[in-house]
Amino acid sequence: NDITGPMAVPVFHQMADKVFDKEKVVLVPDHFTPNKDIKAAEQCKFIREFAKKQKIENYFEVGRVGIEHALLPEKGIVVPGEVIIGADSHTCTYGALGAVSTGVGSTDMAAGMISGMAWFKVPSAIKVNVTGKFNKWVSGKDLILHLIGKKWNIRTKRTILYKLCVIDINELIGPQRLHHICRFNSLFLNRKD
Repeated sequence: NDITGPMAVPVFHQMADKVFDKEKVVLVPDHFTPNKDIKAAEQCKFIREFAKKQKIENYFEVGRVGIEHALLPEKGIVVPGEVIIGADSHTCTYGALGAVSTGVGSTDMAAGMISGMAWFKVPSAIKVNVTGKFNKWVSGKDLILHLIGKKWNIRTKRTILYKLCVIDINELIGPQRLHHICRFNSLFLNRKD
């Protein structure tokens, strides 16, 4: 995106001249568009020029853009079974679609754009079964915040994978599942007690 991309590109240039696959690298300037000031415009211009030089096919400019974590699934770029890295803590949102996804830092993002690979530690897992129905005014966000607040001893480990098994999936459609449950995974993993 237009915040983290400008940090990853200089690292990229220290290591390589071209992306590993111009179809698989995706750039979405969605934080500073429309541009609020000259600095924001410069960030977006920097990403636009990089995308043009690299001939990146999935570059979404103003008029074709939206919130990146909604846009990529809508465009069919994120699909079940894919492994997605992004330089954004909300990249884990794609878990709702059956993809393995996580946010990474600028150096790892640059390395991913160069090699198409990333190193992952296979984490411990917590399986949570949720049954029943939500009360009125209770949402998926309430559920995930409750789970984050639970006192699990395993939580002290930095890398945890948890699988949320919802019996009645109709309770968690659209934003409930996509943006509330999976996105808050980054808060769960970064919580310190």
